[in-house]
Amino acid sequence: MCSSIKEFIDYIYSFYNVVDGLYPVKGCTKVKIECAIHEYWKQIEKYPTVYTWGYGDSLDRERVRDIMFDMFPKISYATDKGYRWNPTTGQYDMTVI
Repeated sequence: MCSSIKEFIDYIYSFYNVVDGLYPVKGCTKVKIECAIHEYWKQIEKYPTVYTWGYGDSLDRERVRDIMFDMFPKISYATDKGYRWNPTTGQYDMTVI
């Protein structure tokens, strides 16, 4: 579990950055993640019977991701027709993921 907002931001970024993230998202930045975290906390306060803080667990990460997609509609998963984004070449690899 994450003990600070910086640790939580880094945890989320490790999943969604385009360099080596497991689920790369074009346009994902730590600033956008932080904005989405603050919105998530607002939703937890507003709807305490619907949302609960899991101390930065995977459910929190996924909820923040969904909020980030809602807040920043131009971001998208960095895949095209099943190919994985290669940050070294700046292109999609021909290796199907």
